[in-house]
Amino acid sequence: MKFLRKREPIKLPKSIEKLEASGFDPIQEMVNLYDAIDAEIRHLLYDDFGERRAKYSAIAYAQLVAQQQSISNNLLRYGYARVAESVEPVVPGIPTISITLTDYTPKEK
Repeated sequence: MKFLRKREPIKLPKSIEKLEASGFDPIQEMVNLYDAIDAEIRHLLYDDFGERRAKYSAIAYAQLVAQQQSISNNLLRYGYARVAESVEPVVPGIPTISITLTDYTPKEK
């Protein structure tokens, strides 16, 4: 136990300190923007009485949904680290086996 060093507290980057000093919370702002886009989507699809609109702009709807998904992905980055999907771990030292299946049947003599 005598080898354990006393660690210094982690220093925050200057950008985080400036955000805290200004009172700006980017995550909360993204959540507010997500809620505003959600309200716009509801307004686009439904009228003031809660009835579904017969016509609405599909282009505007697609753009709002794309923005909402982009915000969701950005918010998820704060909670989860990205994992590369295309990289498979290679474990050295394990031999590989190849099995070839054929319809070969030996001829009788």
